[in-house]
Amino acid sequence: GLGATIAIEPSQDQAVAEAVAANFPAAIVIKIRDIIGRIATWLSQINQAITIAASITVVSGLAVLIGATAGTRQNREDHHVILKILGATRRQLLLALGLEYLVLGSIIGLVALVLGLSSAMLVVNLWLDFAWDADWGLIALAMLCGVGSVIIFGLAGTYRSLSVRPLAALR
Repeated sequence: GLGATIAIEPSQDQAVAEAVAANFPAAIVIKIRDIIGRIATWLSQINQAITIAASITVVSGLAVLIGATAGTRQNREDHHVILKILGATRRQLLLALGLEYLVLGSIIGLVALVLGLSSAMLVVNLWLDFAWDADWGLIALAMLCGVGSVIIFGLAGTYRSLSVRPLAALR
């Protein structure tokens, strides 16, 4: 069998199909435009589902981090009081905590990066059979936003413990 492809305006679909059928009775006309539209809709729905799943994962991770920080609040207050007694200033404590959250966020981000990219690469290469091409700028932006969020939420969660007066905590 032979095959041919033509690109026409949607308004000409019916006239071209009738002309092909009249001149070539054994020919079959398949309108690819509708099929491509359905595939595009399907891929868009898959993209939305993946985005929602990824968002739920990120929110869950933040909830775990916030919970872990809140669970150690009393312990952190005790440490901050001891460091204040030893002469640490609020600025020094904030810098130390900021560095701690930077390292924590970077480690979490790298683990998420390795797991996420390897999973995405497997799906794209093996399941969808497409070439893998990561957007490294977007990935770097996501990492920066993630690490920044860990620092901001971490410092916000421990800010109250920095306000505890050493004398009040020692009673």
